[in-house]
Amino acid sequence: MIREFDLYLENIVINIIENNQKIMEESKMITVQDTREWVRSALRSHAARSEGLYEMLDSGEKNKFLDGFTPNSMEDSSLSITETQTQEEMKKMNEGVFKDGELQRFIKSKLADPWMNTDFEGYVYLHNSAKGKLGENYAERILNQGGFCVGPAPSSTSGYDRSVNEKKCEIKFSLATRNKKNNHTTDKDSFMINHVSKGKDWDFLLFIGINVNPHDIRILWFNRDDFKGHFKDGKSTCFGTQQGGKNIKNDDYMCTNYTKLVNCEWVHVGLDSLRETMFS
Repeated sequence: MIREFDLYLENIVINIIENNQKIMEESKMITVQDTREWVRSALRSHAARSEGLYEMLDSGEKNKFLDGFTPNSMEDSSLSITETQTQEEMKKMNEGVFKDGELQRFIKSKLADPWMNTDFEGYVYLHNSAKGKLGENYAERILNQGGFCVGPAPSSTSGYDRSVNEKKCEIKFSLATRNKKNNHTTDKDSFMINHVSKGKDWDFLLFIGINVNPHDIRILWFNRDDFKGHFKDGKSTCFGTQQGGKNIKNDDYMCTNYTKLVNCEWVHVGLDSLRETMFS
């Protein structure tokens, strides 16, 4: 059975060589005849070893094939020509796709950083989790500067981000989003507030929005009870559902209209109002 398989494999390899004869000769490789004989001899050696007849080979044959031949190396050598063809075809295909420059222009357009030469340069390239961590640290520093007592949440799975004067604080942070027509600039107050939940364990939510002009930092906050209470018949005036929405009754909301949110009567603006509430 082993010998029959080796003869079958020999015919396959020789067919590959013969089919690529022109390529071999043009690339100045060894002659097809030499390669064919090498394959036949290598397979005979492999067959002899497989059947326990290796000792029947003379010393010259042993040295010739044991030093450089294994079934895997034979397979790699016999397929290298076909693989080279495939690689060349793939290279040409890739060059053709990028030839008109349109895809490169698309990539470069997405690499535009409207925050160049500001403290937030490079922020747009951060992973979402890294953006979240940066936002939490930024908010913590703002609160510390404002005289609040800030501490960590008990764990990463807690329903809030920081303890602020012994209150559970959920932190949301956003930079103004790119202008759709010119992504080297931003639209003022075009913030995203993601993943707000009625059911999570937080007392109040603090949002900080960053515009390019450092004088235009936006800070607002609201209580969870007020957030839950503003829903009428399951609908919000400024928050929409995300990640599945109403169809799966998902308690996950987002706001993309800062102007509408900041004008809600249950929303408070600035740290002064938060300080008055905390220290009253």
